[in-house]
Amino acid sequence: MDMRPGALKGDRRRAVVERFGQLGVRILHLDAWAGAVDRLVKFRERGRAARGPLDVAIRFFGFNQPVAV
Repeated sequence: MDMRPGALKGDRRRAVVERFGQLGVRILHLDAWAGAVDRLVKFRERGRAARGPLDVAIRFFGFNQPVAV
């Protein structure tokens, strides 16, 4: 089991893996980009699901700033 800080543990990890299984995802590629101060800038997950390709990318902006609605 992965014991790195922030790693999913126990029931939560199982739930995530089961959900990907329900979507028909068998292989999942994860990419992460870190910025100049070793903070996560972009995260991307790609794979093939039963109904077609899965491609999700998340970009992070404005660390330590209030969230505006």
